[in-house]
Amino acid sequence: MIALDLKGLAVSTGAGLLFWSHRTVARSDSDGYCPHDRAKASIRFSLGKQSTLEDVDFALSVIPETVARLRQLSPLWSKIAVSG
Repeated sequence: MIALDLKGLAVSTGAGLLFWSHRTVARSDSDGYCPHDRAKASIRFSLGKQSTLEDVDFALSVIPETVARLRQLSPLWSKIAVSG
């Protein structure tokens, strides 16, 4: 969240909530994650009447580069990528 915020993209998580969206918990579990673990690790993006196509394009440009950078920094990601 912080990395995306520093790029100018505001997002939120379900962290700290007692209940998660039924849509998030009901997602397919094909990769071995518990649905509640998936919900805790999810990021929520919201669009509204004020949102523009440029806003969506900006998000789509910022997210992949931010995820790639965070994966480079993560000591856990290389272990997950190798074992997966």
